[in-house]
Amino acid sequence: MNQEIDNLRKKTDALEQRLDDSIKIIEELNKTIYAKPVSTGKLLTVNEVSKMAGLSPYIVKEDIKSGKIKSDLRSRRHYITEQEAVKYTNH
Repeated sequence: MNQEIDNLRKKTDALEQRLDDSIKIIEELNKTIYAKPVSTGKLLTVNEVSKMAGLSPYIVKEDIKSGKIKSDLRSRRHYITEQEAVKYTNH
């Protein structure tokens, strides 16, 4: 009987440790997801920036992927600050 109780305690302790580890991971993910910097100025879509630059949206997206232009990814859409768009179109 004591052996069974000890085994249950060990399993419970292991589960509690896994739960604590999972909570820490979730907290770190929340910091990454929700701690986006607040931009100053207007946010533009890829289509708006492509029209400003006289390029296709595909090229603007490729430049985002390559790091030539910085963007914020929100709800699976890229948004570019007005200041970044002006820098991009003047290069």
